[in-house]
Amino acid sequence: MGRRNRATQLPTNLPALQNLIKRDPQSYREEFLLQLQHYESSLAILRLEPDGEAKEFSEQVTFLSHVTSCYPRECEAFPDQLISLLQEHHLTLNAEVRRTLVQAVILLRNRQVISTIGVLELFFTLFRCRDKALRSMLYAHIITDIRNANAKSRDNKMNKVLQNYMYTLLEQADQGAEQALAAKKAIEVCVELYRRRVWSDPKTVDILAQACFSKVNRISLAGIQFFLGIDEDRGAGAGDSDSDGEGGTAQDIRKLQHAAHVGGKSKTRTRKMDKAVAAVRRRETREKRAEVFHFSALHQLRDPQGFAERLYHRVSTGNAPIDVRILEIKLLARVIGVHKLVLLPFYSYILRYLQPHQRDVTALITAVAQASHEMVPPDSLEPVLMALANNFVVDTVAPEVVSAGLNGIREVCTRAPLAMTETLLQDLTEYKSHRNKGECVMMASRGLIGLFRQLNPELLKRKDRGKSASMGLKNFKTLGYGEINVADQVDGMDLLEGPQSEEEEGGDNPGEGWEGWEIASDEDEEEDGEEEVWTDVLNGEEEDDKGEEDVQESEEKAKPAETLRFLSEEDFRKIRRRKQRLEAEKLAGIIGHRKKARQSYEERLESIREGREGRVKYGSKKGKERGSTTNREKAKKKAFMMVVHKNGIFKKSRLSLREKQIHLRKHIDRQKKQM
Repeated sequence: MGRRNRATQLPTNLPALQNLIKRDPQSYREEFLLQLQHYESSLAILRLEPDGEAKEFSEQVTFLSHVTSCYPRECEAFPDQLISLLQEHHLTLNAEVRRTLVQAVILLRNRQVISTIGVLELFFTLFRCRDKALRSMLYAHIITDIRNANAKSRDNKMNKVLQNYMYTLLEQADQGAEQALAAKKAIEVCVELYRRRVWSDPKTVDILAQACFSKVNRISLAGIQFFLGIDEDRGAGAGDSDSDGEGGTAQDIRKLQHAAHVGGKSKTRTRKMDKAVAAVRRRETREKRAEVFHFSALHQLRDPQGFAERLYHRVSTGNAPIDVRILEIKLLARVIGVHKLVLLPFYSYILRYLQPHQRDVTALITAVAQASHEMVPPDSLEPVLMALANNFVVDTVAPEVVSAGLNGIREVCTRAPLAMTETLLQDLTEYKSHRNKGECVMMASRGLIGLFRQLNPELLKRKDRGKSASMGLKNFKTLGYGEINVADQVDGMDLLEGPQSEEEEGGDNPGEGWEGWEIASDEDEEEDGEEEVWTDVLNGEEEDDKGEEDVQESEEKAKPAETLRFLSEEDFRKIRRRKQRLEAEKLAGIIGHRKKARQSYEERLESIREGREGRVKYGSKKGKERGSTTNREKAKKKAFMMVVHKNGIFKKSRLSLREKQIHLRKHIDRQKKQM
């Protein structure tokens, strides 16, 4: 009777039927076919009215997606029906029905029933739907699916198809709000895959470069932010899939600490606090971990000059908000500096933004410095330096503004020293003793002097050159525009060939290891006749060979050592160690005694213990001889006139309140009599 009742309830209880089918598919084949017929009829109704709720249809789709693997032949058309329904009516479907269909497609994809390319192209199209929960679900699945497909080996075919589809989405972004939304999410997918090092090829970078020139502001802003922030933020998403949710916990650690002190203790609060602290520690560990080196995205641009020219045209002719325009200027400057491009109109354009009242002016000064390099003509950079000097390094602004101007000029000159003129430099160096402008101005001016002591001391005044720069001025040669110093050997090779220190020699002694060996003596001289004849012959041949060897040795010595042998990693380590030792010896003579760095608590305790060694134990000094007298004993020997005033003050401080009132009344009476 129980089985019969359960059989009558199966058509309405789909989760129970699903469980039974997974256990024994053949026994419940008829029930499955009945549900399949119901699904087909509900599908036909839904196509006529796509915006209906269709709750029963959603339950049937969920049921069929779980049991499709049990009846592959009967469900052969089921995945294609779901995909076609989503492609045709994704904008008009009810939100709950659409979400159910997407979950069913994801389940079929995870079970390898549907191919990856078809599903991902569909999901990129579904980004057009105005459903935040749905877009979040699609985004997570796309990232996971592409990462898993490229985990063991790179799936070039799938990657190429999807990347080409993203180009299509970018081209259609300006055709409507839905297309712009889909393109924006596609760019976010590209950024995340690049950060996770799944798609780190030049084609992905080219997609993001094209996004920078989109007519939709939020798409172009996403591309610009990617190029500006990829070096700093790449480690945040690369391989940190296990740390989801830690960021919010780490951000709320201060609130939890405050709550732990204010409210009463509880296990829940303690557990949350421990979890937050553990999240912070894990984050600190990841930051200290050595990062795997990857080329920056800016280095993978296909046509940097064309990219910079297009971006400059967009900046100079566009009407974007000032925040977006500043980001575009920063990206343009970074591209120019990384690839050493020549884009002369940029330097005259940015002069209008070099004003102390300009928003984010420090970021713009940094951009000017990044866009400066030795290939830029000095005539183009000289107006930039004059603008910084005339607008920032003046007496009518705050010291921080003057310091920012001097530091900006120093950074520009570090990359392009020929842009500085002698007159301007000597005017700027006068701020080294301008104490009214604060210490930051003095340090900035002295930093500029120190820079030109190395780059071109001839531009400095004689008193500012310093001793070492003045001594080397005879051999100093200023490089002209386009000239470079070409090294004829590896830097530090002379240190490697020089004499070793005692630590580096390691006790290598040519006579070591020969103990116990007997040296042949001249006592045994048998068969002298034959030996004398052969000795004369061999001596003549040896003299000829010796002359040839001397010529070869002189030729070999004339060649650089690095052309005769390969330098190992140990050789480079030796060069670095000897450079550090020589630099330390120079500093020891220049800076003399330096203030010790602040010790930690353990180091201070250790130094205290070392100082106590060999000393007499602490104890009372009563009855022991003293090295000097006390202050009380010294006061007894002072002259009376030295302590008379002190005694009067001491007595005055010990007056009672009544005595103070009497003295005050007498003082007032004396003042009245004098009036």
